Amino acid sequence: RPRGSGTRGKQALELVRANPGITIPELADKMGIKQNYLYRVLPALQKDGMVRKQGKGWHARDAA
Repeated sequence: RPRGSGTRGKQALELVRANPGITIPELADKMGIKQNYLYRVLPALQKDGMVRKQGKGWHARDAA
C-alpha cells in the first residue's frame, strides 16, 4: 500500500484539516505517536497533493 494511506495517514490528514497550520510536534502529541513517523507520512501526503507545507505548519489542500 502507498505510504500515508493507512489509518495513521488518514488521522493525520483529518487533524491537518481541523487544525490548519499544525506542526509535526503538535500532530504527534495529538495522535500519541512519535514525530519521526510523521516526518515520513506528511511528505508522502504532500506528494499526493493532499497537504501543503507553509512555514513550519501544514495545511490541507482543498479537494477540488
